[in-house]
Amino acid sequence: MVRTLILCPTHDHCDTLLAAVASVQAQRDPDWRLVVIGDGAPARTGQILAELQARGPRVTYRAFPKGDRFGEVYRDAVIRETEAEFICHLGDDDLWSDRHLQTMTAMLDHADWAMQAELNLLVDGSWMWRIANQAGRLARLLHRADLPGMLGGGLNNVAYRRAAYLGLPRGWQAAPQGHPSDVYMWLEFLRRPGLRIASSADTTFVKFPGSAARKTHAPTQRLAEMAPVLAGINRPDYIADARGAADVAVPLLQAMFLARAGDAPSPESALDRIGLRAVGPRDVPQTVTDGDAMPVPLTAMQRDLSDLAWLLLRAQTAPTEAETLLQDLAPRYPLAAGNCLDELGRLHLRTGLAAADRLEHRVGMIGIAVMSRIRQLIHHQRWGAAQDELNRARTLWPDAPWIARQQARLPHSIGPVRQTAARKPEM
Repeated sequence: MVRTLILCPTHDHCDTLLAAVASVQAQRDPDWRLVVIGDGAPARTGQILAELQARGPRVTYRAFPKGDRFGEVYRDAVIRETEAEFICHLGDDDLWSDRHLQTMTAMLDHADWAMQAELNLLVDGSWMWRIANQAGRLARLLHRADLPGMLGGGLNNVAYRRAAYLGLPRGWQAAPQGHPSDVYMWLEFLRRPGLRIASSADTTFVKFPGSAARKTHAPTQRLAEMAPVLAGINRPDYIADARGAADVAVPLLQAMFLARAGDAPSPESALDRIGLRAVGPRDVPQTVTDGDAMPVPLTAMQRDLSDLAWLLLRAQTAPTEAETLLQDLAPRYPLAAGNCLDELGRLHLRTGLAAADRLEHRVGMIGIAVMSRIRQLIHHQRWGAAQDELNRARTLWPDAPWIARQQARLPHSIGPVRQTAARKPEM
C-alpha cells in the first residue's frame, strides 16, 4: 500500500502532462501513486499517459466521459478505492519542486487538512505569492460561516488525510455554477468541528496561469512555457528567489479588508489581525496550527507592499495620517497600487472608488486612479458611469490605446459619443 495518492484531473491540456508528471516523478519522497483522471479527455491524453506509464508503474490513467463541471465526482470514486493515508492533488499544467510531496505530508503530522501558500507565475512573467493563514482565528471564523474569505482556489497546495475525507457528509462533487469547485470542496472540510488545520507560508510548487488567461495557447505552447521552470525548479534557491521577488499586495489586501485592518494602528498589527507575522526574508517558513500566528519571510519590497495594502485601507479611517505615508510609498509601486485599487473595488465598490479618488487628488497618481476607476465600474456593470470616466480619459490622453480596450468591454449600446454630465454611481 502506498502512503500518498496523488490525483491529477485533466480535460484538454494533453502535452502539459509531460512536464507536470515529470515533476512528480522527481519527488524525493518515493512513496506515492499518481492517478491521472481524464474528464472527457482526447485520445492524445491516452497516448501521452501510455508513454508515461511505460516509464514507471506508479502512474496510472483512468479515462471517463465528460462529467458535470470538472468531473469532480470521478475524484471521489478514486479516493474511495484507495487505502492510502494521504491525498494530494496535481494541476495538469503546474509543476512541483522535488520536495513538494515531502513538505505537504509533513504538514499533516499533526493535522487532518493542510494548505501552503501558492506561488503564481503570471502571464507577464512576474510572480505573485498568495499567503493566508488558514489555521488562524479570522480564517476559522470565515470557514464556519461558509465564507471562502481568504481561501483562494487551488489544488496543488492542499493535502488531507483520507480518513478525514471519508468522514465528510459529501465528497468531491460538481459545485454549483459560479462556485470554484476546489473552494467548494475545501469548505466541506473546514466547516467540520474539530478539524485540525495546518498552514504554512512555504511554497513548493509553481502555479501557471489558468485557461482564462491562456485560452488561445495550444497545449504544446503551454508545455514550452513550462519547460524553463521545470529545468530550474529544483535548483537551490529557485523557489526562494521567485518567492522573494513576488507581489504580495493583493492577497494581503484581501485578508486585511476582511479583518477590517484599516482600524489597526500599524502595519504590524494589521498583519497580526490576519494571523501573520513578518520575519526575515531567508527565514525558513514554519507550519502553524490552532490559531498561531504564521511567520512569513518578507523582503524589504514585500514589507513595503504590505504597508501599501494597509495604508489604502487606513486612508478610509485616518486619511491625514495615511495620505502622508501614501504619498511616499504608492508612487514607488504604481502597478501594485493599481492592482490594489482594482481589488478594493471588486470587494466593495464604494471603498474602491474612494481609494481611487484619494490617490488621484491627494497623491497625484491620476492615470492609475482613472484606469482603476474605469475597471471597477465595468466590473460592477455601472456602464454609464464607466462611459463618463472613459470620456474624461480621452480628454486627458487622446491617443492612449488602453482606452479603446476598456471601451470594448462596454455593451454596444453604450458608446464613446455619449455626452452626459458626470455623475457618481449609485451605490
